[in-house]
Formats: sequence, structure tokens, C-alpha cells
Amino acid sequence: MQSTTTYASVILCYYFYNFDAYLISMDYKDIESAKERMPLSWQGWFYSIQRVDLLIVSISGAGLYVCLETLRFFNDAFPELIGSVKFAGLFFVLSIVSNLLSQFTGKSANDFDYRMCKAIVSQKKDELRDDDCAKIAVLDHKAEVFTSWTNRLNLISLLSLFAGLIMTMIFFWINF
Repeated sequence: MQSTTTYASVILCYYFYNFDAYLISMDYKDIESAKERMPLSWQGWFYSIQRVDLLIVSISGAGLYVCLETLRFFNDAFPELIGSVKFAGLFFVLSIVSNLLSQFTGKSANDFDYRMCKAIVSQKKDELRDDDCAKIAVLDHKAEVFTSWTNRLNLISLLSLFAGLIMTMIFFWINF
């Protein structure tokens, strides 16, 4: 109960008081505990993102299979309505492709970020030259560009999945 109150106090203090002044009065044990929790929080967040990617690809693959089977069995029965199933299948394919592309851009963003951090760590503060700063800035810019593309592709993937699901459900709702 004590640690929960302490963390709530940190948040309250941040919004209403001088945060640095409160950190001075915190116990060293609480700060160390927060430092230990940070990697665990990061790992949990990263695991959640990986699960969402797997779910998008799995559900899109299953939706594409349903669309293909529907086309195979009901192409002659509902020729005027089968177009919605075709579009749903295209949305599922778009979801899978954009998710795979986001994996590539995410990998590239992490690679450039890693290289930037490595360049920063390998330099000493007093020995940092202009060409080193330029190299670090270029790597940082590339990481940001790939990160923004990753975010866009993830959004496209998720929206395409929803569009495919909605179109498939509408087809079955109307016809069955």
C-alpha cells in the first residue's frame, strides 16, 4: 500500500508542485524501484505491440480465407452482391501487406536508432566534432522518418482489417 501511495504522490506532485523538489524528499528505495520497473514496463509494452501485429495478420488471413471460400461457393448465387466480398478480400490483403511493410520500416527505424545511440555513446562530450554531430543528426532523422512510416502503415493495417471485417459481416448479414 505504501508504494502505491508514493507513486500516486509523485504524479500529484508533478502536476501541482515543483517535481524536482519532491524527488529530493523521496526515499532512494522508491527511485531504485522505479528504475527497476522501467525495463519491465518497456518489455510489457513491446510484447503488447507484437501481439497486436500477430492478431492483425491472423485475423486478416482468416478473413481472406472466408472471402475466398465465399467466392468459391456463392459466386453464381449472388453475382450482384459478391463484389462486396471481393472488396473485403482486398482490404484483408491490404491489411496483411501493410503490416508486413510496417515490420520492415520498424526494423529500419530501430536499426538507425541503435546506430545513432551507438555513435552518441562512443563519443566523449569534449571530443564531439561537427561531422560526428552531423552523422548523429542524419541517423536520428532517418529513424524518425521510418518511425513515422511504421505508424502510418500500422494505422492502414488496422483500418483495412476493420473495413474487411465490416464488409464481410454486412454481406453475411444481408444474405443469410
